[in-house]
Amino acid sequence: MRYIVEVSESRADAINSLITEGRYKSVGQFIVTAIENQIYLEESEPTTKGVTSTANTGKSSRSDHRRHARLFEAKPLTIIKKSHDETGYPETNTSVILKLPIQKTWPPTVSMPRFDQLASYLSQNGENNAWLWGQINKILPVKVGLRVLYLLLVDSGESVELEEFRDKAADVAFAFGDMIREQEDKRGKKRGERISAGLPAGDEPFKSKTRYKSHFLGYMRKDGRLDGAMSLLKLVNVHKDNRGRVLIGVTEAGADFARLENPPIDLSDLEHSLAQKEVEFYLKHIQKNVPGEFQAIQWLLKTVSGGITTREEINRQLKEKMGQIWKTSDAVISTQRAGLSSRTCELGLINTEKSGNGAGVIYKITDRGKTFL
Repeated sequence: MRYIVEVSESRADAINSLITEGRYKSVGQFIVTAIENQIYLEESEPTTKGVTSTANTGKSSRSDHRRHARLFEAKPLTIIKKSHDETGYPETNTSVILKLPIQKTWPPTVSMPRFDQLASYLSQNGENNAWLWGQINKILPVKVGLRVLYLLLVDSGESVELEEFRDKAADVAFAFGDMIREQEDKRGKKRGERISAGLPAGDEPFKSKTRYKSHFLGYMRKDGRLDGAMSLLKLVNVHKDNRGRVLIGVTEAGADFARLENPPIDLSDLEHSLAQKEVEFYLKHIQKNVPGEFQAIQWLLKTVSGGITTREEINRQLKEKMGQIWKTSDAVISTQRAGLSSRTCELGLINTEKSGNGAGVIYKITDRGKTFL
């Protein structure tokens, strides 16, 4: 089927620049990729099963101590999966190690990037309005990348070469995502119950890994600004050394988040993507250091609790609130809503359910979301 798409001159120039850089072969490939990304994003919103639901008593139970001990005493988790190069041939084995070793000393950390060093999406009107780009729709893929970086730094010191890390993290995340999806298929998991969304997997590894690198891992743009979820969330910092090498290191917050026990990585729990302590850490971290993300989540919770519960209604409210600030299209508004709602679902602050009146999916705030507000 043929469609005619009109874009502004500036966006056409941006697309042509990406083609010139070799990131896309043609305008057609760029548009098809954009469509695939948006469909993937719209269909990836989870239910509240994305997070471990445990009460926060303020005290560590014996089971907490046992789980913490297993995290450091267990043998490293090794996943063997088959992967392919970008042509699809030949097949090779990829060993994936994600568990933390027994370690008395941890790698040194680096300072957090400043806001003016980051790629500020859609807004130049201050950090509060700089929401994460909507394609960053999950937190577990960030956690996986962060754990890979942390493990590399255990052996390397303060920083490693950026591309070495990105290649390794993409291979690990692909194998890990493939393993999770295989188990989800066997268990007959429905789309909203799966935690694998956002992790690269499937029959097109090169495309899947490229998407993962772009959205979830840190990198440096040509203008020197830092991009990717790990950078935008200030969990890592990227810089050039005096030899021109681009290096990446983990911030103190990133190291703390990397060390927290994670259900699928550390406990083979494929029902939950994040543990309660990870959720609490994330929310406290963004409140202190990433105000755009914190403000976005607060806005969505207040909107849903106020009775605006369908995708279309939320899109209209978002356009009314941010449309003039961002100066962007309805398509971008929809992308921002989809990514934000997916992250908020994964944090267990809202959930989705089918509407009984044919309105499609509706959002509802959870008890945890009410507490957060």
